[in-house]
Amino acid sequence: MPTRGATRAWLCISGAERGPRAWETRHGFIRNSIVAFACALLLAGCTQVRSGSGGRNPWTKAGVLRLGDVADPDSLNPLLSTMDLSYDLSSLAFSYLVITDDRGKLIGDLTSQVPSVANGGISRDGRRYVYHLRGGVRWQDGAALTAHDVAFTWRAVMSPRNNVLHREGYQEVERIDTPDARTVVVRLKRRYPPFVTQFFTTLQEGAKPILPAHLLSELPEINDAAYNALPIGSGPSASSPGTAANASF
Repeated sequence: MPTRGATRAWLCISGAERGPRAWETRHGFIRNSIVAFACALLLAGCTQVRSGSGGRNPWTKAGVLRLGDVADPDSLNPLLSTMDLSYDLSSLAFSYLVITDDRGKLIGDLTSQVPSVANGGISRDGRRYVYHLRGGVRWQDGAALTAHDVAFTWRAVMSPRNNVLHREGYQEVERIDTPDARTVVVRLKRRYPPFVTQFFTTLQEGAKPILPAHLLSELPEINDAAYNALPIGSGPSASSPGTAANASF
């Protein structure tokens, strides 16, 4: 049972995949933490008296994974958070352009392939990056996720009105073009080799996923948006009403 004062984050893992990648290819840290936590629960369960139906403990709910943390999330909007807990939860609810597989190899999440010089995704001068988005990806409210969401999220990151802590890599962008709904062309101010590992990836401090433009783009700033308490993402888990201290996914 959680200790007094511990945060309880309720994660409902559905079988249907909302984002472009399955659960096992998402955030490696989350996966390892969940496995360790589940093992601890199993060991603890060996000493418990099972009084529930079907051999389950009375507090067990099928399809729900409970994670405890020592602090409350400061926001469920990962662009505004400064906490690892929020970043971990966002890897369940949102999608990124690039992630890693279980061996640490870069793979596309929203993108069909990781940009490189060899595949034409990075220009010879290192100042243009092209991302081709997968088709059929939708937000959890049914709206299509497009290149415009990527461009909007970059603008939100860079806006001085928004309380974004980390902008490393994002400030290297000169502009973003979206010639069609599935193509993102990023032009840099200068050659910047680590860009592909920093731009909407899970690989650095303050990892930032793509946010929905159709829900946030009309706001002058996102610091006080109702969205921050009940985010709609494109990942395999969806949020349900609750507070940041008792978040349901």
